[in-house]
Amino acid sequence: MPEQKSIIDEQPIEYAKEYVEKINKDLEDLSEFYNNLKDKQISYQKIINTSLREQLRNLLMTSYEIEKKLDDIQFMKTSIPSWRF
Repeated sequence: MPEQKSIIDEQPIEYAKEYVEKINKDLEDLSEFYNNLKDKQISYQKIINTSLREQLRNLLMTSYEIEKKLDDIQFMKTSIPSWRF
């Protein structure tokens, strides 16, 4: 029974070249995928930062309004004479 030779045995250099080309192609694909992920991450981070800034601004404005109302209430309390019966 004759032995079957594989492509590795018959053309080792060609096989190695094809294998290296395949690995290089896979690395290029992974690099492109990684760069796309980085770009998306940067975009999402900008959106999140903008949203957080807006929420913080709203929170600070609300806090200021509450503080002002509390000051007004405190002022009203001091301006009302105390009644004694």
